[in-house]
Amino acid sequence: MTSSGEEMPTVLHVIHSISGGGAARAMLACAKAVGSGGAWRQSALSLVPGDASVSEVCLAHGVTYLGCPDQNDLDNALAGADIVHMHYWNSPELLHLLLRGLPPVRCLATWHIGGMDPPHVLSPQLLDCFDHVQCVGPITLEAEAVRNRVERGGAGRVSMAYPAVDLDRFLAIRRSPGEGVTIGYLGTLDGFKIHPDYIAMSARVSFPRTRFVLWGGTREAGEALLAQAEALGVRDRFDFRGYVPDAADVFSKIDIFGYPLCEGNYSAGELVLQECFAAGVPVVVLPHGGAGRMVVHGQTGLVARSPEEYATALDRLAADPLERLRLGENARQWAREHFGAEKTAQATLGLYNALMKRGKRARVMARRVARAGSPVSGAEAFLEGLGGACVHFQQSYFTGPHRLASAADACIAASSDVLCSGSGGVFHYLDVHPNDFWLRLWTGLIHARRGALDQASAEFRAALACPDAGLRAAHHLAACAMAQARAARDVHTLEQCYHTGHFLGASGYRVQAAEIFRFVVRSGQDQGLAGWALFKLGEQAWEEGRVRTARRLFRQALAANAAIAKARIHLAPGGRPLRVLIATGAEGAQPAGDRIVVSMDPLDAGLWAYHFARRSFDDAIVVLPPGASHADRARAMAVAGVHAAPGALVTVR
Repeated sequence: MTSSGEEMPTVLHVIHSISGGGAARAMLACAKAVGSGGAWRQSALSLVPGDASVSEVCLAHGVTYLGCPDQNDLDNALAGADIVHMHYWNSPELLHLLLRGLPPVRCLATWHIGGMDPPHVLSPQLLDCFDHVQCVGPITLEAEAVRNRVERGGAGRVSMAYPAVDLDRFLAIRRSPGEGVTIGYLGTLDGFKIHPDYIAMSARVSFPRTRFVLWGGTREAGEALLAQAEALGVRDRFDFRGYVPDAADVFSKIDIFGYPLCEGNYSAGELVLQECFAAGVPVVVLPHGGAGRMVVHGQTGLVARSPEEYATALDRLAADPLERLRLGENARQWAREHFGAEKTAQATLGLYNALMKRGKRARVMARRVARAGSPVSGAEAFLEGLGGACVHFQQSYFTGPHRLASAADACIAASSDVLCSGSGGVFHYLDVHPNDFWLRLWTGLIHARRGALDQASAEFRAALACPDAGLRAAHHLAACAMAQARAARDVHTLEQCYHTGHFLGASGYRVQAAEIFRFVVRSGQDQGLAGWALFKLGEQAWEEGRVRTARRLFRQALAANAAIAKARIHLAPGGRPLRVLIATGAEGAQPAGDRIVVSMDPLDAGLWAYHFARRSFDDAIVVLPPGASHADRARAMAVAGVHAAPGALVTVR
């Protein structure tokens, strides 16, 4: 309650997950500053479960953690709050919540990413879900939907406040000059954030005794970057330190912060840049994303327009300690004036107070792709999250198996790391919707383009079951199998390729299966396998009524591999009795007179059906293995009887 005895208004923070990431840190820092006035009661829930420490961390910031509630408890929590403060970036869980719809609420959204580039597009449909959108960086104000809203008189529904961060520890940093120049990087090392040429562009820096130290990211990502440095012969200039719990420790040890992000990155109000500014460390960035908008070129840092300019800018600062000092002090002053949790909290409190003057309303995100009122699939949710960007995904989804779809699929295959691997990307949506056929197809296309053919094949196999995309998946699965066989040039991989053809044929994709079988024959790597491929082509021709072609292919199959008994059964004259010898381990045995030798387990009912489904035998000698029991003999007689012609003779030995 307030000091006057009135019930405190409540704010419910809704976020994808509460971890060490920037959005959660900013949410909690702002909540702590807002709560210091004692006028608001705050709670938070996440749509993905947090670890055991989350409740304690939230409580330390004056926030009660409600956990990850089920749908009924979630709706009750939303409806019971005076204000719902959603911390948004493109994620399947947050998007599904909006597509499903919210009960009557007052809703503020803090938009934690840029909003300019897919998959994190701030669309008109998203804007309409919220009473107010609070951007965390100037780049979001450039988004088309925001500009259109402002032009139509909706400026009061969009504002900007940098994400909240406690800067006191950083403002107190005073770095003592050391030997050489240390250029640091702190943050995600994956390709959806850091520039793909980070190592190469950094290696161009020629100033003596310059070294690069990287903090953050996974061990795998760090080792991949160091492998690039090794390949360029500059491994000794790079040091990967991994995760660091205290960014202040990093900024106390570096002379320059090199922060080159990739094109299309989702940065907006980067906490790490705010901390860098406050620490008085000069920064060099590229123009991409929010990072490029936060730095005032020549005043608070340097904005390089290209990888070449990036290296030149680092060389310039490495050689000029006075310029480093000037830019660093300017950045520190800028941080004092523009950043900090108190400033963000003040702006947010103003929004809370304004929202309390409005009534609650129910809301649901308007759909561009999925039909209203119907369940939203994983692929449809992904398309909705793109907000109309990347139209090739929609073309792939709606077009069907013809030429336009092929062109769209080629564009999907060439998708950037930002669109694939990060939050809101294709892989993220597939993680949440592992049985979505379309997401499996698109993921397969991307893996295939990147040479991960085993992963691509697994995705295409799963996508075969899709009524609308199965034919395309079959085509791509066949292409993967043949590409692997071409690259490996060994019999084992060729056998796997053949088995993929067999799988496709059994799944109903006869054209793609035939393409693989012809490839196996042309490869010339293994006569026996070529014989089986010719036989499968003959079976297809037989089933299609092309009997003459089938018989020719069966003869070619036997010329390549005499052990294919079923080919001999197909070629056996129809007017004569079909006489066979069934035995285990009879591969390569020649026919005994007019009796066809079939090497198989006499007790395997499936193999009997495989060989004699189309034509029953008239005379069979069945040879059981040594030590066979009376029960085995009886079983062999029974199984053989199923496939015997009327009046057939069966002899079991």
